[in-house]
Amino acid sequence: MMDIHNHLFNILSFITGLVYLLLFKSILDNFSCKKLSDLIIYIVIFLISIFIFIFKFESSIIFILICISFYKINYKQNILKCFFISLIYWVFIYIPIEYISLNLIFYVNYKNLTQCCQINSVIVEIESMIIQNIFMLVIFEICTQKKKFKHFKNTYKKVNYMFICIPILINISMMIVVFRIIAIDKVITKFYVVILIITPIVVLISKIYNFHMMKKNIYSYKLDYENKIIKGNVLKEQNYYQEIRKEKDKVSSLYHDMKNHMICIRNLCEDKNTDKVLEYIDSMESNITNYNQLNQNFYTKNMILDSILRVKKAICIEKDIDFLVDMDFSKNNSMDMVDVCTIFSNVIDNAIEACDKIDEPNISKKIILKSKYIDGLCIILIENTKINEVKKRKKLFLTNKENSNMHGIGLTNVKRTVEKYFGEVIFTHSKNTFIVKIMIPYKK
Repeated sequence: MMDIHNHLFNILSFITGLVYLLLFKSILDNFSCKKLSDLIIYIVIFLISIFIFIFKFESSIIFILICISFYKINYKQNILKCFFISLIYWVFIYIPIEYISLNLIFYVNYKNLTQCCQINSVIVEIESMIIQNIFMLVIFEICTQKKKFKHFKNTYKKVNYMFICIPILINISMMIVVFRIIAIDKVITKFYVVILIITPIVVLISKIYNFHMMKKNIYSYKLDYENKIIKGNVLKEQNYYQEIRKEKDKVSSLYHDMKNHMICIRNLCEDKNTDKVLEYIDSMESNITNYNQLNQNFYTKNMILDSILRVKKAICIEKDIDFLVDMDFSKNNSMDMVDVCTIFSNVIDNAIEACDKIDEPNISKKIILKSKYIDGLCIILIENTKINEVKKRKKLFLTNKENSNMHGIGLTNVKRTVEKYFGEVIFTHSKNTFIVKIMIPYKK
């Protein structure tokens, strides 16, 4: 039996060293820039774990030096910070986990058995390492998934922390109960090794399954929302195309009517009825003026952008917002129309939303769009007045809308779309203005 215990102890010692380094890597990934790929780093971790296992290092100083070397080799960081972070990890993470695990097993399972039973220290260490590895793997998984869930932080906090913590606590409690039964009831000693091996495996499998389901659910939620946004943009684009088609139909109708107008004017001229001719021309000018005011024509030399601006201008008129445009987009016709829609619809919608919240009479509601072509760049400036406070978290703008879980997704889409064309977006703001500066290279 002792040989089996010793073999199991050696296996768990190797696994503990491996998990110790995996957890260290997952923490470093959140705030350090990697030099090498993940595959190479994982290979290095495996080789170091074998090295530690063969030479059976137990000194804290050696472990800290190994962490410093691992940090410096695989990440872009100065030696002082490598030492500082490695020391913090050892003192405030690994040692507390080891201490808690050992004391948890000893005081729950063996405290009351010291007087009547002989305690096998190897068994206590085996049970402690099992709990210790579970704690470290749970922290490792949380650190690994943190980046993926950062855009859904509120939802993650409210729902998924509960889904993670409750099963973990239940399974750890069940393991401690099993160890307690083994420690008390000597009848089941012959099943001890089987139970000891199977129980942690089942627990770990259940944890992996829980995390996988959580990740799958959140990814599905993200995908559904992004599909909704894409569908909305496609519908916008479809509406713009319909507007363009209507405009073409109106132009065709106007062209057809012009023939009839010319015939009427010719007849009036032949009758030498000057007053009627002038009256007829005045009527036509009035109709043309009304037509132009109604359609708010723009001439950016890009059909989809013209249509977007017409729609947004109509909304601004309804909301009593000054909409001033001086745009030339003639050299960007190679851009995909969906991308044009994504950039300008989101930026102008945000500007309209900000202006609509202005309720102070001394602050005018105004949106200004300008563009220039300079040194191979199309420079676009969108400026709007505002009264709301601009809030940011980790370079993301926070929204005042009810669905705060999706904060800043519009401006994030704008930035992502501009970067697709090797461009750059700069956001600046003051107390009463918000400015978006977009720079996109164009083909000369």
